[in-house]
Amino acid sequence: MHENRLSYLFDKLLNQSISADERAELQQLMSNEGAEAQLEELVQRALEETPVEYKMEEQSAGEVLNAIFFADRQPSIPAPDNIVPVSRRRWWRTAAAAAILAGMLTSGYMIWSGLHTSRQQVVKVEDVLPGSTKARLTLSDGSVVNLDNKGRQTINQGNASIRQSGGELDYEPQNSKGPLAYNTLMTPRGGQFKIKLPDGTNVWINAASSLKYPTAFTGGERVVEVRGEAYFEVAADHNKPFKVVINDHYAILVLGTSFNIKAYADEAPFNTTLLEGSVRATLTGANEKSIVIKPGQQVQLRENDRSLQLVKDVNIDQEMAWRYGNFNFEGQTLEEVMKQISRWYDIDVVFESGVPPISFGGGMSRDVNLKVVLDFLRDSRIHFRLEENGKRLIVTK
Repeated sequence: MHENRLSYLFDKLLNQSISADERAELQQLMSNEGAEAQLEELVQRALEETPVEYKMEEQSAGEVLNAIFFADRQPSIPAPDNIVPVSRRRWWRTAAAAAILAGMLTSGYMIWSGLHTSRQQVVKVEDVLPGSTKARLTLSDGSVVNLDNKGRQTINQGNASIRQSGGELDYEPQNSKGPLAYNTLMTPRGGQFKIKLPDGTNVWINAASSLKYPTAFTGGERVVEVRGEAYFEVAADHNKPFKVVINDHYAILVLGTSFNIKAYADEAPFNTTLLEGSVRATLTGANEKSIVIKPGQQVQLRENDRSLQLVKDVNIDQEMAWRYGNFNFEGQTLEEVMKQISRWYDIDVVFESGVPPISFGGGMSRDVNLKVVLDFLRDSRIHFRLEENGKRLIVTK
């Protein structure tokens, strides 16, 4: 009885002849225990009957939810405790989405984030890939070398030999006494790279960031400049301190240590988080200020009032998540989460009606396609739409 009724109401939904009471009954039947097998069959049938020209690509019933969501016609579902929804809920939402998808395709429209867009504007969100290993190396003479994880080459430059092995640059100082040269390694949005500096210091550079450095460290100190985010493992040399300059008037002075710097121009404050060793953060100027931090601590630079603030209780796992290929959204605001997504997937994010006051928990791998991240946002009741072939994400509420 229930099975026949479920199929009957499902067909009425596809034909857009279902009443409000019947829709409510269908939603209840779809949420019942034991409905999964029939739902899968119904969803698969709906997908097979969709005209070929309108199909996003071959989809299984279990994958539909990753591409389609229609919030306005679904009852409120509590956000899950993690990014993997309960199986029964996932099947209910998958079937509901697929049914609406097939029904709307008959009138030439696709559903996306609860909004109607022309079928020519359908975005294959499963094709939006995560960031990868890529960067651009600008040599001191202005020439540019594009880098990715497949490159194998050696560049001879004055007093250094630069060897690329996949996603890493390795500088080997030479005996040449030529003039000191400065190179810049820059990652685009959706890129990351690793470099081993001439002194043996290893630096991992996150997306939309840059590192300016000399091809050889001479004189009494080792100085580099950072914009964006980078993680350092500094080679010890007590006779030649290592110095990171940020935004011209903020510096981190170390001897041998590991730390993470996050200094994006569009995100305040600038943070330096220490994992091992000891560093001194200095704000230069008329009233020079400095703070020494210990492992597990963080110093924040607030440019609006030019202040340094020590933070003793730091979530190290969150600060270092990017370095180990993960997102960690614990306690972060929607704006903070969206900045990470924008940089890593190379998309612009626009808040149509201001930033909703939402905080998050959990996280996921940075290796997943954009559709997985958007599924996570939907489960957190974030509404949005994609425009410009997936390059612009509009947060509606």
